Amino acid sequence: PPVLSLQAVFLLILIVHPLKSGITSVAYTLYIAFTLTANSLNLKLYSDAVYHGLSINYGFARGIGSAAYVLLSMFLGILIERISVRLVPVSGLLMCVTQFAAFFLIRQKLPASAPSTDVSRKASSILGFFRGNRRFSLLLLGVALLFSSHNIIATFLINITNNVGGDTGTMGLINAFMAAMEIPGMLFYQSLFGRFRP
Repeated sequence: PPVLSLQAVFLLILIVHPLKSGITSVAYTLYIAFTLTANSLNLKLYSDAVYHGLSINYGFARGIGSAAYVLLSMFLGILIERISVRLVPVSGLLMCVTQFAAFFLIRQKLPASAPSTDVSRKASSILGFFRGNRRFSLLLLGVALLFSSHNIIATFLINITNNVGGDTGTMGLINAFMAAMEIPGMLFYQSLFGRFRP
């Protein structure tokens, strides 16, 4: 909730100050930063739910989320092109409200406090972790690079689209296409690969 609240605050600033300015730049940058942070916290919420015994097919849930993103991208791309780009922060606020509702629905199913865990083992340092898990650390580096390049493209896609003659409607279709490509893998991952255990 604090991260979603900060997103909402910066979106409100963008609604009040829509024109190019230092305030707009700072608000947009911080909004993107907290949006990326929320994704990690959503994964933590999923981990907590599974830890407490809830059965959640993450791939299927994520696939449904991607399908909703496809429809939203197409719809918003057309709507923004026909009405106004000022719909972007307004739709962002609606997404914040939706995420608040989802958080509280899931939170109700979790116990108030986590069960006690054995903390007698001393944690290793970051460098010690990298030395002891070299192949996994290499995988993490690859994922970080992929994530960074994906976010750069997603954040500045409107500039790329405009440069080749497109508009916000075109960008909505591109976003929808990219999200649609991940849906089959997300929906069927657990049924195809869930039986394999490390």
